[in-house]
Amino acid sequence: MVRPPIIVNEHGDIHVFPSVEEAETYLEPVDVRNNEYVAYDSEGRRLILSVRSRPRTFLFGLLTSNVETVAIGCEEEQPQHAEELRIVLAGSLQRRGHPADVVQGLSLRALMSAASEGTRHR
Repeated sequence: MVRPPIIVNEHGDIHVFPSVEEAETYLEPVDVRNNEYVAYDSEGRRLILSVRSRPRTFLFGLLTSNVETVAIGCEEEQPQHAEELRIVLAGSLQRRGHPADVVQGLSLRALMSAASEGTRHR
């Protein structure tokens, strides 16, 4: 079970999404294919990012084209990557100017809250 918010690490740039659906809409299929993202739920579960292709009809059903979208699933039942997520969030906050000694003492929830300021997508 995926527990929002969804945190996506794009080479050190952190994106925080309030729902799976919003993350799926924002993320680019080409970037998922190129392994540009690592995604987590709020408890530190690593998430699976994949690309799916769906037929889409237009012009009153006369034409069909495939549209690629991103799908997010759960890689693990129990959170196995909470410490990894802590490190990612702490590193991001430090690069944004937060003092290392303060950041290191924050809980995972507090790190997510601080990281989401200015990075939350709606």
